[in-house]
Amino acid sequence: DRIDLAKATVSYYSPKRKKYREVCFHDVLVSILSIQLQERKDGALLDYNNGDNLGRAVTRYMKEIGLSAKKYTARTFRKTFITLARSRYNMDASIVRELVGHEHGNTTDKFYNQINIDAMRNELKKFKSLEA
Repeated sequence: DRIDLAKATVSYYSPKRKKYREVCFHDVLVSILSIQLQERKDGALLDYNNGDNLGRAVTRYMKEIGLSAKKYTARTFRKTFITLARSRYNMDASIVRELVGHEHGNTTDKFYNQINIDAMRNELKKFKSLEA
């Protein structure tokens, strides 16, 4: 896995989708991830092989961005992000699916709608608040 703070992207292999993926992340996370990467000189930022470690990391990051009072877990935050992205911020459904790693449900999106980083970044700019 590779985090590029300058581009605000993360590249990783998705065993579920059986391919390498690159997605961008919200600008608010750049400073937080920068600190975490400096503190953790080597090894993965998140231990994907251990659900408890991932859960603790998500809880720590939620506290960092001021969302600890919401009692989010990784799963509930993801659900809230998808809901807000679509209903409040009118983000493109195909791009939201790509950002969260969902399979595309129709042939057009699956085979012909290749979503690039710039399209993801532009849609993420619509997401102004992390508050529900």
